[in-house]
Amino acid sequence: MTNEQDEARWAGGVLPAQLMMLGIIPYVTHYALSAALLGMNRQSSIAINATAQTATLLLVSAVFAPLGLYPATAAIACRPLLTATIPVIFARRYGGIAAKGVLLAQTPALLAAGATGALLLGLRWVLAPYLGSLVLLAGLTAVGVVTYGALVRLWLPEFAAQIAARLPMLRRSPTAG
Repeated sequence: MTNEQDEARWAGGVLPAQLMMLGIIPYVTHYALSAALLGMNRQSSIAINATAQTATLLLVSAVFAPLGLYPATAAIACRPLLTATIPVIFARRYGGIAAKGVLLAQTPALLAAGATGALLLGLRWVLAPYLGSLVLLAGLTAVGVVTYGALVRLWLPEFAAQIAARLPMLRRSPTAG
């Protein structure tokens, strides 16, 4: 099977998958602030947030599904951006957690992910005509892991040190200079 035949089988699912991946980003805010609210013993706030998430998912699906796969997927992926305000409001009200602090804390990881994604997209465009899909996937995966890891180490050195301390293969030996 040629690279073109491989791509033809899954090409229709690429854009929806990419849109859904973008929709994941706001969930960092949702889950981090839900954990903070849980620590503040604010289970009712978490329940309200979860109910709002379900209701908006049903509403967005009902409205956009008749328009087709791409509009429905885009709407579902954008929905968490709008509903991320719910846990932000609760965290500010009950815990004094400023929205700016929450969002700024996520910025380095988001920038690293965006830069890595842009690099991989460019490499895919350049390399796809020359490599088979399996080799391209393996190569882009390796480049993505290395690039994102390097950017996290550069922009979030304390976090990278915590991760490295937990992974034996990344620990420096005591005899190393």
